[in-house]
Amino acid sequence: MTRYPLDPIFNNRLPNFFTSMSTAIDIDEGVKKRLQLLDRVGESYDEILNRLMDSLEDMDVEEIIEARWLKLPREMGKYIPLKRLT
Repeated sequence: MTRYPLDPIFNNRLPNFFTSMSTAIDIDEGVKKRLQLLDRVGESYDEILNRLMDSLEDMDVEEIIEARWLKLPREMGKYIPLKRLT
């Protein structure tokens, strides 16, 4: 009997013989083209989406927010406040 590590099961990524049923989702043509650009050779849409979601889980969101917050004052100088336009 083949044993599989539990990590994929807990992360909703079961071996292929458990995921034989598929679900259709509606996406527009632009999203489909963007997914195709992210494709690695022979990779399915399911694999692309799982890889992207795994990458997001690995990101340090607090670090990203902090970096954005620090960048905000520099960007504020590029914009004209609405009060000056009226």
